[in-house]
Amino acid sequence: MAISSVLCQSATKLHAGTPKVNFLQFLTGLAILMYMNVTFIGMSGAGKSYLGQQFADRFQMQFFDIDREMEAAYGKPLQVILDEIGEARFLKEQSLQVTNMGVFDRTVVSPGGSIVYTEEAVQYLKANSVVIYLEVPLSVILSRTDTTVRGIVGLGHKTFAQLYTERAVLYRAAADYTIDPTNHDVDDLLESIYAACMLR
Repeated sequence: MAISSVLCQSATKLHAGTPKVNFLQFLTGLAILMYMNVTFIGMSGAGKSYLGQQFADRFQMQFFDIDREMEAAYGKPLQVILDEIGEARFLKEQSLQVTNMGVFDRTVVSPGGSIVYTEEAVQYLKANSVVIYLEVPLSVILSRTDTTVRGIVGLGHKTFAQLYTERAVLYRAAADYTIDPTNHDVDDLLESIYAACMLR
């Protein structure tokens, strides 16, 4: 579902009249605020780490970047890790970084773009967070991304454009909401994403 649609639905409900909120509704809203987790998915260069960190800072949440965690664990850049251990093990290690997070609250997660190739990790994120797909146009991503140093699974036997098309289907299937963040004010974008997450 597009975030703009959710916000329009919310606005319509508000204009129709402000409903009375009972104590149970109040507690439910408070619980969402206290325990909400958000995951940003998308291609390398979509802005997952940047928006994730901005979102976490804005709403006083923890930020967990899976790529940076893998680099810290191996003490090497992501591309070197991928070259040394191969794609199959890389995907397994990436998935373990996610599932080994355990129970987490008020956390923003930015997994690697290839996380959607691992069903276990996807289901874990969907069960524990609101998943936002950053659907950035291919041309924009190519202008931002140096594909020789990013550690992109599948790039050895497919073009970046082919991976983009292939993964877009998986991203949409995994996401609760989809948004193109390009050409949007960051502050407005963060507030819109937060509002959508609260409505989930």
